[in-house]
Amino acid sequence: QIDPELIVIGPHSQAAREKGVVRVAGRVGSTVEGVVKRAHCPVMIVNEAGAAVTPPFRRILVGVDFSASCECALAFAAKLSGTGGAKLFVFHMIPVPPQPGYTQDDYEADVKTATKRLQSFGQESIGGVEPEYGIQGGAHPHLEILKWAAGKAVDVIVMGSHTKAEEGKWYPGSAVERVSSRSNCPVIVVTDPTTLKP
Repeated sequence: QIDPELIVIGPHSQAAREKGVVRVAGRVGSTVEGVVKRAHCPVMIVNEAGAAVTPPFRRILVGVDFSASCECALAFAAKLSGTGGAKLFVFHMIPVPPQPGYTQDDYEADVKTATKRLQSFGQESIGGVEPEYGIQGGAHPHLEILKWAAGKAVDVIVMGSHTKAEEGKWYPGSAVERVSSRSNCPVIVVTDPTTLKP
């Protein structure tokens, strides 16, 4: 009814906790998931650990997997950093295959390729903002994002949701849920690119 530019929500309700409802670790809950699926604006998830962090945000991290929604998240993060003069960090995790044949040389080649791709990703969307780029190999994106966020002392994380193209729906995705439930700072989820306000 009010056509908001941002929705702020907690991952689980106090009422559910008081009722003793068991929550699955790493899940933000059905209410948050439903809001992310349907909202036509970014959704900021604030858990207990992140509740002490308040705007203006000075150090912003955006996680990138080169999807359309991540490009939209990068554009949003760039605008957020530009309006407040914040430092922008752009992070990508390289999936390291659990194979004995995957060598250090292979990893270094992957880092080089990913760095070039990351630096050119979404350049037309970020304007004059000059981010600091980060690449790290790993198996679980949420763990690497959280480690990078802690190392850079960021005070907000921006992530893109996933999209089910065949159904035309977007949803948080496991990395978004796990980062949101464990993060020491608020997490802003940017939904399908067509829903982001100019």
